Amino acid sequence: MQYSTLDKFGEDIIHTVRDSSIERVTDCANGKYTTDEAKRLQEFYASLSGNQKSHFNFLVAFAVDSALFRILRMAEQEVIGISYQGVEDISEISDGLTGEIYGNNGWIKKYSKFINSME
Repeated sequence: MQYSTLDKFGEDIIHTVRDSSIERVTDCANGKYTTDEAKRLQEFYASLSGNQKSHFNFLVAFAVDSALFRILRMAEQEVIGISYQGVEDISEISDGLTGEIYGNNGWIKKYSKFINSME
């Protein structure tokens, strides 16, 4: 049961934190939003070459992955606690939350629709 809860947590955090954050930036860059900040990003993104856009997309994923890694590390170090679906501290049912996100069996590979910035 613990591993299924851990996997469900991983799927949820990848979809609701990682993918939605990357999607928000991508949508802004591609003109989906009309705020002043979004327009500024749209102008910048439109000025990039195809290769530069690829690097930009990688950088967005890298920044989000770095933030996610640090949040999970804070949970491992007991700086913050993350409870989930009746589990008081999600880090206690993992042998290392930060290790759960990367690799061939990691949450990013299993659950994300975007590139893995650590491959």
